[in-house]
Amino acid sequence: MPAAGGGAPRIHATGALSKMTALIHSSSILRRAAVRRWWGVTLVELLMGLVILGILVGTATVGYSMVNDKRRIADAITDIRYIETLVTHFKVDQGRLPNSLNETQGGAMTDPWGQPYVYTNLADAPKNPQGKPKVKHRKDKWLNPLNSDYDLYSIGKDGKSTQPLTAKISHDDIVRAGNGLFVDLAVKY
Repeated sequence: MPAAGGGAPRIHATGALSKMTALIHSSSILRRAAVRRWWGVTLVELLMGLVILGILVGTATVGYSMVNDKRRIADAITDIRYIETLVTHFKVDQGRLPNSLNETQGGAMTDPWGQPYVYTNLADAPKNPQGKPKVKHRKDKWLNPLNSDYDLYSIGKDGKSTQPLTAKISHDDIVRAGNGLFVDLAVKY
């Protein structure tokens, strides 16, 4: 319908304007709600990401530690086998076992944990009146001596050891037993 006085028709915008205002108002509320929801989810996602990252780092650290321990044990076994050859060469050259590792080329060797290897000459050790050596043998779970010629071992990761292999502090020792037939963790013997 034309407006009075000629000109463009007049649009009654009160209904349309109120709908448009309501739509704009509701969309800004939705936008604010979406922004709030977006930040809330991001915070939760961030926390979940940190938790997952922490689990992965913890698992990797434990895995690295286990691999590192296995490598050190393998290194100690290799060292003991090498020292065995040095002792054997000494015996062939001198006709006797060395009284200490200092008489061999391996005297200054330390285990992977920084401790010197323990060597005890059992065959040439001084004997008591009953004919038993005055030195103390390492012993297995039945309290039998591990070796008859010499004991050679690393005191392991904890840096502690005692004669019987069944003692808890001896479980991480890397020992030579059976006159060289076995070299590994004491707990495996």
